[in-house]
Amino acid sequence: IVVRLEVWVSTWFQAPVEFPATLAAEGALVELVGGSPDSRFEEQGGRRWTGLIRRYRLLPVQPGEIGVALPGPLAVLPGGGNGRPLSLRPAAALRLNVRLPAGAEDIQPFVAARRLELQQRWWPETTAGAAPLQVGDLVRREVRLITDSSSPLLPAPDFGTPAGVAVRVQTAELQEQRANAAATPTLTRRQEAVYTLQQAGRVELPALEMVWWDLRQRRRRAPRLEGMALEVQPAAPRPDPFALPSPEAAPSAVDERPAAGSQRWWALGATGALVAGLVAARRLRAASAGGPAGPRAARAAERHLWSRLRRAC
Repeated sequence: IVVRLEVWVSTWFQAPVEFPATLAAEGALVELVGGSPDSRFEEQGGRRWTGLIRRYRLLPVQPGEIGVALPGPLAVLPGGGNGRPLSLRPAAALRLNVRLPAGAEDIQPFVAARRLELQQRWWPETTAGAAPLQVGDLVRREVRLITDSSSPLLPAPDFGTPAGVAVRVQTAELQEQRANAAATPTLTRRQEAVYTLQQAGRVELPALEMVWWDLRQRRRRAPRLEGMALEVQPAAPRPDPFALPSPEAAPSAVDERPAAGSQRWWALGATGALVAGLVAARRLRAASAGGPAGPRAARAAERHLWSRLRRAC
């Protein structure tokens, strides 16, 4: 229901009218339609009148009588006066008798909207060739509700409590979008549940259904999200990655390390001995440089030691 609040003066407005952000309502929710107020001009009794108009959305929560009124006096500053604002007394409260449309009597709680969609997604996805689920595996289910209804009575999805399964429901995430300031908001509510499989055999994850009243088609609608049937396998034995090695395997690992260490020490010792031999050969060559056969013998010994060093490396 759209309620119009109008303010008219016989001259002009010296300052914008501070319309209230909401109206006092009993049994209904009230939302100020965003954007700038509408302006109107009318001729009455030979005088031109100027008007400003604000709109409010009224959402009855439950059937019965509701009342809508201004929360207090409205301050207006018209032109052509003494510059002092006028305090307009609130108009009489608007009384409405709201009833449910025919065919919607069994909708509890009653939710009316022009758009309401339900979507869901599963992890892991049940595709052909997928690995079978086992005891201890997790199944995630995400449900999205997209609607233009701002009713606080929008029910939360019932993820159920199937046998052999532990259910953990996460807190809902809400997101609101508007095409412009005056547009009706579109609410997206996302909620997720995690099923922990605790028993082997057939497990039935329940379907979800939400009943609501379509304001466009004036009829009852009940979208349904299908559940899932699972064949849960017993948990397969898996090695513990943090377990200590068995006593039988420990000696073999210990016995291999000294052999590898002794080979490294032997290679280092052989390399050191060859290097020492090269140093001694250079000294011998320098000492016998004066004799005719000394340099040749020293060079032969040096070549022999170099070849042994290359083989050792």
